[in-house]
Amino acid sequence: MRAYVDWLNELLGHDAIVRDLFVEAPLVHPSVMMRTTVLRWLGGYRDFNGPEDYDLWFRVHAAGLRFGKCPETLLDWRDGAARLTRTDPRYRPERFRDLKIANLLKGPLTGGRAAVLWGAGPVGKSFARALAAAGHAVAAFVEVDEDKLGQRIQGAPVVGLESVGRFAGALHLAAVGQPGARARIRVEATRLGLVEGRDLIALA
Repeated sequence: MRAYVDWLNELLGHDAIVRDLFVEAPLVHPSVMMRTTVLRWLGGYRDFNGPEDYDLWFRVHAAGLRFGKCPETLLDWRDGAARLTRTDPRYRPERFRDLKIANLLKGPLTGGRAAVLWGAGPVGKSFARALAAAGHAVAAFVEVDEDKLGQRIQGAPVVGLESVGRFAGALHLAAVGQPGARARIRVEATRLGLVEGRDLIALA
């Protein structure tokens, strides 16, 4: 939870918030303010089997609105085992994952665009299964673990960084849950000419 709070507090401007929108909910719900007219125009909170605040942030972004945060820490956030975040099934990790998948499929993965997952570990495999269940198979996994190279996972080949160019036009999805992995993937993706937001989206 402390790592999540540290990450939240680093995302101040609109571009940083949007860059990490698919990683996790980038706004602390009790700290958010918006005009009532805007919330009504967006249709308010949806009642569904998932995190209603995270869903709203996706819809805010899709509507072309902008995010921003005060640089000062203005909220003391109490965490406890009885919080709905920890007890309600709507806030389980798979509900967040499924919401990300739904927004990818109606956004950057529309039109049958190929998806390439960076990371063939538990997080990457989970996203691959969810994409397949939604009818969108993964074209390949990108890995740095040499023991995995050459394998096929869920029918998709596992390739190294040198093979990324084979998947021109694909959307690369960073799905490695280890600390620091997201930053390392961004460095490699930039070196390979991938532009974040257009060619690469971080999911974890």
